[in-house]
Parts: sequence; structure tokens; C-alpha cells
Amino acid sequence: MMAKIGYVKIARVLSGLTRSGTSVEWTGLVDDLSRMLAADNPRFDRERFLRACLGDRQVSAREFDQRLSTQAAMIRDMRGDPE
Repeated sequence: MMAKIGYVKIARVLSGLTRSGTSVEWTGLVDDLSRMLAADNPRFDRERFLRACLGDRQVSAREFDQRLSTQAAMIRDMRGDPE
């Protein structure tokens, strides 16, 4: 299990990156990483990590999940993929 300082350092790196990819790629990366870290440590605060990665924007994990789901649905529609 990783120590809290490891989570803080990861969030700092992610928040400082230039987001050169699409918004979906960025949110997907942050989502995948936050879920992996939560699986590693039951005391991991996913909402706090999301806020740290996304900068000053206030977002709850639920809002983040809804936004990610909406973006994924839009991509499926654009591609013509079945749900």
C-alpha cells in the first residue's frame, strides 16, 4: 500500500501536466488512476485526489463519474458504436 505522500506527489504531477490530449483522454487517465489507488488503499479519498488533479475546480466523484460517462456516450455516438 502506498503512503499518503505518494498520492500527493502523483496529484501534483498530474495537475501540472499540459493537457495535450483530448478532454476524454485526460479524464480517463485521472479516473483510471483514482480507481486503481482506491483499490490499493480503502482509506484513499478519491474526491480529494480528483480535486487535486483537476486544480481549483471543485468536483465530486459522482459529478466526475457522470461527466466521464457522458463523454464516453458522446464518443460512442460519434463512432456509431453500440452501447
